[in-house]
Amino acid sequence: LVDRMLVDESTGRPQYSAWSFIAFNLSDEKNEERQRLIQQKMSEVDVYRRQNEELHMKQRLEKEGPQIKRMQEIMREQLFDNDKVDESMAIEWDSIYSSSILDNIIPDDEEQLKTREILKQHYYELSDLYKFYSAINSGGGTDTVEFIEFSKFLYETEIFNA
Repeated sequence: LVDRMLVDESTGRPQYSAWSFIAFNLSDEKNEERQRLIQQKMSEVDVYRRQNEELHMKQRLEKEGPQIKRMQEIMREQLFDNDKVDESMAIEWDSIYSSSILDNIIPDDEEQLKTREILKQHYYELSDLYKFYSAINSGGGTDTVEFIEFSKFLYETEIFNA
């Protein structure tokens, strides 16, 4: 395993590598040092794995980057557009705001703005949830949510069990 064994000049004893120490020093008196070296080596392995994964991802991105850009160009019309999200959010927020329901639920103007930002931040996910649950009982239509669909959403997400 090694070409040369290092020797401690003061004692004349061999200096073991960390792996050798771990493998050959199994006594209780050496256990603390052995555990320390095991943790050290585990940390080194974790660092190595992370670096290896990062390198692999970088190489993969370099290789597949042009393909990703090409697919984005092809699918541009199908992907969410932040300008369209802003526009849709503005229309939906105006509808909510003008109905005065919002004032009944959230009377504080600052809290209403925070709520709007949260809804805007999670617009994609909320949109997907709405589409999924609105299609459950309506034969595939996604423009309205019926009571049964809303009940299923509340049950499955356990919103009121928290």
